[in-house]
Amino acid sequence: MKDYIDMVLLLDSSGSMQSIKADMEGALVNLLTEQKQFNDVVVSFYQFNSPDCYQEVFVAKPIKDVDKITLNPSGMTALIDAWCMTIDRTGERLAKMEEKDRPSKVLFVVITDGHENSSQEFTKKQLEKRIKRQEDKYNWKFQYLGANQIASEVAYDYGMRKGRTSSYDHSSKGVQAMYSEMSNSFDMMRKSNWKAEDVSAVEPVPQTQKPKKKIFGWLFNNSEKAVVDISLINRIAPKQIIELSDNEIFVFGSNLLGHHDGGAAKMAMKWGAVWGQGAGLQGQTYAIPTMHGGVNEIKPYVDDFIVFAKSHPEKKFLVTEIGCGIAGFKPEQIAPLFEKAKTVQNIYLPKRFIDIIQ
Repeated sequence: MKDYIDMVLLLDSSGSMQSIKADMEGALVNLLTEQKQFNDVVVSFYQFNSPDCYQEVFVAKPIKDVDKITLNPSGMTALIDAWCMTIDRTGERLAKMEEKDRPSKVLFVVITDGHENSSQEFTKKQLEKRIKRQEDKYNWKFQYLGANQIASEVAYDYGMRKGRTSSYDHSSKGVQAMYSEMSNSFDMMRKSNWKAEDVSAVEPVPQTQKPKKKIFGWLFNNSEKAVVDISLINRIAPKQIIELSDNEIFVFGSNLLGHHDGGAAKMAMKWGAVWGQGAGLQGQTYAIPTMHGGVNEIKPYVDDFIVFAKSHPEKKFLVTEIGCGIAGFKPEQIAPLFEKAKTVQNIYLPKRFIDIIQ
């Protein structure tokens, strides 16, 4: 395999996209222009609306040759049909290539502003099977960006992992936030181990595994017969965060709708949190949804945050007591989700979380 990214862009061109057509075209062109400096991406672009309006615009085009993305809004949203057809076409294209020429990374991006409403050829179950096969067998990564919906719930219903989804506001500002999300995805996939990315997102947190004893970097407390990581003790997030340095990121609990109107989420707005974006990096903040279910539903978002922090060692992530305010959880419930953060040197945790996971 060759070390490059094969990006497949599937873009909703239904009639409702007309109001953000210029913003969407500009954001995508800006994204691709930004990525040209790396010269390690080929792009395939498909757009769709009604069942008979599916267009293959260009395929496997070197990113340096992509100058514009043109959207032609009309019709309805045959999302499942278009998604299945594009997976099949991409799979067939890659299967025809010699192994040595195939991409090491496939990023399949779906952007829509509405729900499925008119597919005729394929079913949701058929799409779910395709996504699972391509992720599990061929290590593709799917990213779903949706407006006018809770994107993580919609994508999860199609068989995707919630951690690679994002809702964006159907507005100029919302499209710009979406652009930032996609830019971060490229950054992450270059800096992190491609296969390891999902391992941390799906493995359960070990409940019985004990830390290995090391000579350096560990403090042995004989009275408690415990092993304490000195570096973790030195990584306690401030209880009250009132200002941030340029390299610091404020990590807060949010809701999937991205309505940042209370607690730490409201404070995050002054550092760039985006109204309508419920998860991921936003300015100098990072949102982890905590209002949509129990601890098991929160865990994938925490896992994705840890992976993201690992891939950005130049940043210092200050974690608040997510979920322990309006969401109503106790530190004893949330802290174990950060078990894997113990060895990530740029993640700073609340003292109560550290006391629990130590």
